[in-house]
Amino acid sequence: MSEKQQRPMLLKVLCYATFLFSGSLTLLGLLGLVWSDGVTDMLPFFQMLAMFKVNLTIIYLVLAIVFGLSSLGALMMYMRKKVGFYIYAAVNGLLLLVALFFITNIQPNFWYYAHLILSTAFIGGYAMNLKHMKKKI
Repeated sequence: MSEKQQRPMLLKVLCYATFLFSGSLTLLGLLGLVWSDGVTDMLPFFQMLAMFKVNLTIIYLVLAIVFGLSSLGALMMYMRKKVGFYIYAAVNGLLLLVALFFITNIQPNFWYYAHLILSTAFIGGYAMNLKHMKKKI
């Protein structure tokens, strides 16, 4: 890559952080689909859901799809493709809306606010780098 075409440092950092976080949750969702009992036994949150007879297969499937799309968006942005931003922003914007408007029965804590702040910051950070991305898919 020539000097003019190098990825900005902020874009690299955001993409690497997204790969780490979203990639881990995608892997967790896929592992849950294959090895549901083992994953449920390791994580207290999923044990609690299982006690309430929540269908964990659907939870793991949604987890794999949502964070898989988030990872795909980040990968496309890393390759400097603008469509990746729209995928990432749509998925994470939807997660923000769910957290803000549909999860009303939880007591907000540090992780709730961290999710809101970091998701908004990442979408904003990626938006700042749109000028460095190509329009082609």
